[in-house]
Amino acid sequence: MEEGSIEELEAICHFIDSCYYFIKKIKVYIDSTFFTPEARNELIFTIKLLKNLMIRCTNIILAGISFD
Repeated sequence: MEEGSIEELEAICHFIDSCYYFIKKIKVYIDSTFFTPEARNELIFTIKLLKNLMIRCTNIILAGISFD
């Protein structure tokens, strides 16, 4: 996959969609009594990491857009 190619951008978009879907599913279980406080904190940390990755990937896409 060539850097800046359409395939790369599609893969990044797919990754962002996957992260969004995963975060949406995790949030349902955050308040569940099934998880220990430590596990809950790890879920919250995971959500924060995924959101950060989503922002970075979005910035990669935006940097590759030409307005010429």
